[in-house]
Amino acid sequence: MINNNYLDKLIDTIHDMELPYLRVCLTSYCNAKCYICHNEGQKKAHKGGLSLHEYEELAKLLAPHFNPPRVVFTGGEPLLFHDLYEVIKIFKSYDYIVGLVTNGTLLNENTQKELLESGLDTINISLNSLDREKYYHFYGIDEFTVLEKNLEVLDKYFKYPRKKINWVISGNPDLDDELQKLCALSQKHKFVISLMFDVSIDKEKINLLFNRIKKILHNNYGEPCVEKHIKYKRYVDFLKFNNGSIWEFDYLQTEQNNHLLKNNTSCRNCLNENKEICYEGAYALRLFANGVFKPCLIREDNEININDIFPKSNIELEVKYKVINFPINLIESLGFVEIKKSHQVDKYHIVNKTLNGKRTYLRLRNDVINNKMSFDFHQVISDVATEETEISLNDSNDINTMGTILEKLDYPFVCEVDKYRVIYRNGDIKLILDTVKNLGKFIEIELAGNEQHESHDNLFQLVNKLSLDEKDRIIKKGYPDMILSK
Repeated sequence: MINNNYLDKLIDTIHDMELPYLRVCLTSYCNAKCYICHNEGQKKAHKGGLSLHEYEELAKLLAPHFNPPRVVFTGGEPLLFHDLYEVIKIFKSYDYIVGLVTNGTLLNENTQKELLESGLDTINISLNSLDREKYYHFYGIDEFTVLEKNLEVLDKYFKYPRKKINWVISGNPDLDDELQKLCALSQKHKFVISLMFDVSIDKEKINLLFNRIKKILHNNYGEPCVEKHIKYKRYVDFLKFNNGSIWEFDYLQTEQNNHLLKNNTSCRNCLNENKEICYEGAYALRLFANGVFKPCLIREDNEININDIFPKSNIELEVKYKVINFPINLIESLGFVEIKKSHQVDKYHIVNKTLNGKRTYLRLRNDVINNKMSFDFHQVISDVATEETEISLNDSNDINTMGTILEKLDYPFVCEVDKYRVIYRNGDIKLILDTVKNLGKFIEIELAGNEQHESHDNLFQLVNKLSLDEKDRIIKKGYPDMILSK
């Protein structure tokens, strides 16, 4: 079900700000440690991103509101997102032009082939330097040789103009040496070299660097053929030199683009205290891995959460089986990816009490590893369906306070469940592997839905694939029931 109030608000924002394309941060995780990284302006989100169903709904709903429909996948490092190829296929099915921004270290030949077969149109590789020591200083990883090999084979799958180097300029670069190496790379493999600047560099210095780079290129390679156009609402120059190198001068961070990027009601009426230092303006509609839409990086008052557009059901379908060992290899072969580990200590104050004809549980949870506390109320609807309500708590003091309140309300502490949990996910389905103190090992399959939905069948199809035995299924018993019955 779609909440049209929030969807209409998002679409109105796209049209009012004339946002030219969708920029999806699939994951906040990255294998590099760039010291200038702002992670697309996002706070840390979980590794898994959104579900394939959510991406498909968004691709379908938003396609008519971009002209043409265009999406760029970023991160973190988007190649770490386990459903990347499927997400690309989803957006291509709705006629999007699909691009990818990567640091290139994971872009081996097999990955390039998969990306091409999935329908990827363009690929941008962020690069700070073609000097190994400078590269290591910038990225914090010694993967320069791997990157060089990946760039060598890229022309086999992505030819000009479908591939680009985003040359990220920071500090005081050795321009002569870098420009010579980049020109050789562009000439040999037909990369477009696009100039980008560390956001900490002020606009005056950026203009000076632009002019200096142009002068060096002109002196070394002669007068270029220049193509001027507007791309994504900003001025861009393409310089093609006689030696075959191709350069893109992107003037995003310069004053001359302000009237293009900020000529909309939202930007003109912006009251944010950082308004004067904003260089990006109405650049793109960002969607983060935690489900938050941001039309710009400096404001929070116009954010929209995907959960507001697609309210999630708080009904969870789940089945649980006791096992001797976890079949990790089989789980991973079925496309499941580990997304979270936790050590949960649950203190139960209600266990299996009937309320309105439904079995009810009340607990206080302390996730020791992730430092997350909650107050949870569960009602069992059927053998596979549970309705859950959760309130986040700030710290262990809140847990103690809530425990005291429950005691005074005559809901005394009943038992404790201490377990280590590893969660795997494939699309909307979660596999939960629990090692419970004094009880053993359990596999739980979980997804949001209802018993009449196809998701009910999906549960038991996966049960068969995992070769779980019906005699080992735990029915009408939670961990606290099992502990109390020992």
